[in-house]
Amino acid sequence: MCNRQRYLTEIAQKVQTEIIEERDRDYLQHHEQKEQAEYPIGSLVLVKNMSKKDKLLTPWLGPYRVVNQEGARFELQNLVTLKTRLVHVTLLKPFQGSGNPLDELEDLTIEPYDNVKRNAVVHRYLEQHGLQRLIPPEYRQAS
Repeated sequence: MCNRQRYLTEIAQKVQTEIIEERDRDYLQHHEQKEQAEYPIGSLVLVKNMSKKDKLLTPWLGPYRVVNQEGARFELQNLVTLKTRLVHVTLLKPFQGSGNPLDELEDLTIEPYDNVKRNAVVHRYLEQHGLQRLIPPEYRQAS
């Protein structure tokens, strides 16, 4: 019984070692592939949503425009707010959409809001970003 128990213990240790080595190989291979990923300046990418607050949140944020690369970190620009942030390459994946996502805003119109302050904020934001054409003429504020 003692030999059998020793034999089973040895096999369990070998299996455990193999599992750990396989996990490490997969991890290294994944990160090497990610770090070799190229995102040219001007390309669009998505950023992994690291928020753990709500499992119903979208797993990817963006798209963002690649502005600069510093080693394994990329400087990304939000297409709406134009703010930039640094993100590690392992948190990125390419955006698969066609063209510039902001071009789709051409089809949108701004409906009037009951809340006048909110309406003014939306109009000011659109004007600051050169998107006045999205505001129907009847809702444009007199300058």
